[in-house]
Amino acid sequence: MGRQYSLCSSCRITFANNPFAYRHHEEQYITNPNDTILLNYNASVLSLNPKTVKNATSAHSLTVAAYELSYRKGTVIVLGMYSDAIVDHPNFLVFLDHLLMARQFNQ
Repeated sequence: MGRQYSLCSSCRITFANNPFAYRHHEEQYITNPNDTILLNYNASVLSLNPKTVKNATSAHSLTVAAYELSYRKGTVIVLGMYSDAIVDHPNFLVFLDHLLMARQFNQ
């Protein structure tokens, strides 16, 4: 669906845009150029094992974001973050409501 699992579990990763107070543990980075980014978390890999993450030599080199992708007769929305960690955060609930309402009126 346009992403790669597990950015880097052994790396230190921060998010410049972190409205859901997420702590790094299991996020996905985008690999499909057809994805439409809805919310870029501006991830930075601060220290990494070069054997684990290829071609990630500078900050913001891998995009962790919520995105959408048209798939068959519908649209897939991916959060990019481990959802159990953010599902109860008030900002996430507002974000989800806005996503759903926008798509409801665009049908």
